Amino acid sequence: MVNAPEMNTRMLASIKPGLFPSERTVQFRNADGEEIAIFVSLGQVDEVDNTVRVTILEQNQHHVLVQVPAHGGSTVAKVSKEGIRLS
Repeated sequence: MVNAPEMNTRMLASIKPGLFPSERTVQFRNADGEEIAIFVSLGQVDEVDNTVRVTILEQNQHHVLVQVPAHGGSTVAKVSKEGIRLS
């Protein structure tokens, strides 16, 4: 994998209401097909485009290692490049 930190990147995800009005539940599949669900601040999602802001940590030809800002920290996951949208 090649290091390629990119800040203004969005990832396709399922966006649903969170526990509080200021957050959303974001669901996506990692590269192994496992579903991941996390709570994210409202300002990190675009509910019209169904995307969440991520930071690319590394990438190769088929996959991207992304950092997703979550409440209480962040989540790092390897995902398919198909769901990544560069801003």
